[in-house]
Amino acid sequence: MRLHLIRNIFVLIAIGLLISLLTAALASSAVSPQVNSPSVPSKVTLTVINLGVYSNSACTANLTALDFGSISSGATSKITLWVKNTGNSNEKLSLTTNTWSPINVTQWLTLSWNQAGAVLKQNQVVAATLTLTVSPSVDLSLSDFTFNVVITGTAV
Repeated sequence: MRLHLIRNIFVLIAIGLLISLLTAALASSAVSPQVNSPSVPSKVTLTVINLGVYSNSACTANLTALDFGSISSGATSKITLWVKNTGNSNEKLSLTTNTWSPINVTQWLTLSWNQAGAVLKQNQVVAATLTLTVSPSVDLSLSDFTFNVVITGTAV
């Protein structure tokens, strides 16, 4: 009788452990899905008008593409770059985007930066942070996207 009781206790413990393992496995699979931003830098192209944009503060490495990495829904990814006024007049900075693909991706992704409206004097350099934000309600089938970032200097 005592052996039968001990065996039942071991069976109950084994069942409890199995339920715990299954619960943990299900919880880990409920992690936010990944939105894969371009892993190839050419997928987010960069167009620069009347300025220089560089990947380093010494302004020796021109930047022509951006890589935001892989970010989860509801998250942000930031890139720091350096903008230099290479012209002969003061330049007011602006940032726009175009050629988003798929076209409806703009309802889930937004791009902003910390230098909107800044004015650069001749040869002045400023660090700019671009922030890509993914909506928490992003379409889970989105696995890749492309777009073009345009940074413009307008003489003032």
